[in-house]
Amino acid sequence: MFPLGDAHGGRIPPLSQILQTVQQNTDSLKAYISAHHEIACCSIQQHDAQLAMFAEAAKLQSRGLEQFLASQEKADLHIREIVGLDLKALARQKQAELGEEEMERTEPMLRIYVHALADFVEAVGGRETQSQNGELNVAASVATIKKAEVKPRV
Repeated sequence: MFPLGDAHGGRIPPLSQILQTVQQNTDSLKAYISAHHEIACCSIQQHDAQLAMFAEAAKLQSRGLEQFLASQEKADLHIREIVGLDLKALARQKQAELGEEEMERTEPMLRIYVHALADFVEAVGGRETQSQNGELNVAASVATIKKAEVKPRV
């Protein structure tokens, strides 16, 4: 709306002035729209860049997790190998110490120890191996079993 003031004596301003005002308003709107369009484009570019960074970080994290799980599996297998070797050696050692006949009588007790050790290895499997203490703990348990007196049930 154009003010109908004293400048024109209450009359409508000349058409050229109206067109000039419309042109100024149009230019202002174009500048406003252009500025907001530029801001929106920059914001979208920043958002896209952040999404790309997050996607890359997720890929790296996924690879790291895969590597960790693979090393975890290797550690678990290694522990099981250690335990298996130590149990075989323990069985041979006890058989040599006790003789065939005594070994048959004490075998149930040894099985209890073996099952307890297997439970221990299973419990340690996920938690301890990642801190690389699993091997030490398993070796200590096997050593404890070796020292234990295996008494036949009477």
